[in-house]
Amino acid sequence: MAEILRLDAGRIADAFERAGVRYLSGGDGGFLALFDPPNAEKPALHATFHAAGPDGDVLAVRVTMARLFVADDRLQMLAAINTWHQDHRWPKGHIEYLPSQPGRIPLARLVAEHHVSFTAGVHDEMLDETIEVALATSVTFLSALCPPPRPVQESVSAEELEEWFSDL
Repeated sequence: MAEILRLDAGRIADAFERAGVRYLSGGDGGFLALFDPPNAEKPALHATFHAAGPDGDVLAVRVTMARLFVADDRLQMLAAINTWHQDHRWPKGHIEYLPSQPGRIPLARLVAEHHVSFTAGVHDEMLDETIEVALATSVTFLSALCPPPRPVQESVSAEELEEWFSDL
């Protein structure tokens, strides 16, 4: 019988190791997983994972495409997200607006999020399955909305990744 254990950063790292996922770990116990596109038509993805909540028993997964979009296209993007939510339960999708600077085009990114409570603990197989489902449904969501109107940047710089990861 599988052993049910408390969720923590070590368990998330072990799940990545079992799945062969490339990842970086932060000092706060969070992780950044990097996924190459399966083909040239699909975008690269960045996914953050951490044990959230007051007791660290909620697996929080946040997946974004590795490209940014013109924020002025938000009405079209929101309509597409709302249509997705009418037909699907997972993931929760939204637009993240990046801080704009005077004289620069305001940018945004599509985000897929999952939050799963493991208050009673979780065995390895269930944790692995939850991570796999979170990633698969996020890829489906982001692919369904990709390409949104007018992509303006195909990749994110290392500096932006570091800043983004430090904000977890």
